Amino acid sequence: MDIDYKSSLEAIQKLKRINCSLDTSYREIINIINKEIIIPYFILTIHEGEYLFRGRINNNCSYAHKADVSYNLNLDSIEIGRANYYRQSVFYASRNPETAIFELSYIANDVKIGEKETITLGKWYVNKEINVYAIIGDSEQLRKDKKSLEYYNQFVNKFTGHERQYIIEHLKYFSSEFAKNVNKNQQYEYNISCGIFNHLMLIREDATIGGILYPSVQWGKKDVNIALIPEFVDNNLILESVGEFEIEIFDDKNGTIKQTKICDIRSFK
Repeated sequence: MDIDYKSSLEAIQKLKRINCSLDTSYREIINIINKEIIIPYFILTIHEGEYLFRGRINNNCSYAHKADVSYNLNLDSIEIGRANYYRQSVFYASRNPETAIFELSYIANDVKIGEKETITLGKWYVNKEINVYAIIGDSEQLRKDKKSLEYYNQFVNKFTGHERQYIIEHLKYFSSEFAKNVNKNQQYEYNISCGIFNHLMLIREDATIGGILYPSVQWGKKDVNIALIPEFVDNNLILESVGEFEIEIFDDKNGTIKQTKICDIRSFK
């Protein structure tokens, strides 16, 4: 059955009405996305020679293994996330270290004055290019992120009339799902963005596409994050170095990031 953008917008209204807290909601979401919805996207390339940054909060310990800063191998411990379902490992990263740090930091986002926090940050070298589906359309992000706005305009300006407006509305909705602020007690709110990611990975156009790019939430939508499937971490990325960063909030307006230690990958076991 052919799907047009008008009927796809009607199906989006179905998604909005779903109670994501129900156990059956994810299957319902997947069925609608697979059968009734068009997901517009454009493809961006993470080029060889670039770097990606992945962080992890230290829980009263220092990490000592490469796996500690890579994707999670312990599937039983994985909760649903912005792109992954339960027991599904996805590699989340950012193009800038500040974005990776503030995506994780509790004290920076909650402005807890006087508290300290340590985050371990892995710096990953891209040794083979990776293509990603860009889910960009959040209006707040486009006001703040000039690079995303440039890519967005290049894409939507290829279309005219009703089709252009439909694409803008689709991108706005799907981007907003990835830009949701979700607290720990409502992780079921990730069901839709997770369904989008898994649908796109299912219909990948070619073997060079390894994930998606979407708005950063905690870094004030001033940047983007990347979610990759594990095989692209194994085949396209090299962990070059790892550092520990100490964050301390001095007042309610400004936070300071202070690097406390950097080590080469050779120090890992």
